[in-house]
Amino acid sequence: MLALSGVAHNAGHTLNRGGPREVFVAQFLKDNLAETVGFGTGEIVSADCQPRDSRNQIDLVIYDRRFPKIKLGGEVSAFLAESVVAAIEVKSLLTREALQTAMSSAKTIKGLPRIKKEIPIGGWIPPAILNYVVAFDGPASMDTVYGWVGEIGDELKLSYPTPFGSSMKEREQHASPAIDGIFVLGRGYVLLDNANFMASMDPNRAQHPNHRWIVNSQDRGAALTLFFLLAGAIGNSKFTIVDIDHYLSRHLVEGVRFGPPR
Repeated sequence: MLALSGVAHNAGHTLNRGGPREVFVAQFLKDNLAETVGFGTGEIVSADCQPRDSRNQIDLVIYDRRFPKIKLGGEVSAFLAESVVAAIEVKSLLTREALQTAMSSAKTIKGLPRIKKEIPIGGWIPPAILNYVVAFDGPASMDTVYGWVGEIGDELKLSYPTPFGSSMKEREQHASPAIDGIFVLGRGYVLLDNANFMASMDPNRAQHPNHRWIVNSQDRGAALTLFFLLAGAIGNSKFTIVDIDHYLSRHLVEGVRFGPPR
């Protein structure tokens, strides 16, 4: 993906530089993740949303194909919040400003109500929609990105449980209030330590129950880590019941009456 991004970097317009990168990430995931999920771009809506409400456009939405989506025109769709596994923002260059926008969007997405009941059969079920940022370039050190996460989190008044948990079993119950992970290809990643990931680190979690983030600075492995996180979230076995009536009651029931008996 990094090699292909160099080709897109030669485009004459900035929009043409960003678009191919979104395709690269989508194609990487499409080629390797289960066919039970679909990929698209657009908005995430809940039963509480109203027409023409201001909503964020998401670069890449990974959704359960068993659910419907609403075509808004072209390649843009609206996805039911109950169907979305992950929302991914794709950046050519990760800056503090870009991360602030992504974290603000993630906070909004995390606040969308999802009226459904999931009965786990096997595997890890994320407690909320996953929000990730994937960047093709960024700061030389992931410690810089980690510093931004803390600063922006304070600005957005994000709140995390304290203690965060002394084991992965405890931590995976806590949903992030905004972003779940930032991956800079060729540099490393910053990841909230609440995914069913590296349970072998439980002795460290027991010693540091308030340490919430994993910081990894390596030139290889960011995309692979993202893949395994998404594969784990998608590959779970569960029985899902969605309250579609919640959508209908707000938009279709008003004005409905019984006709006289015939």
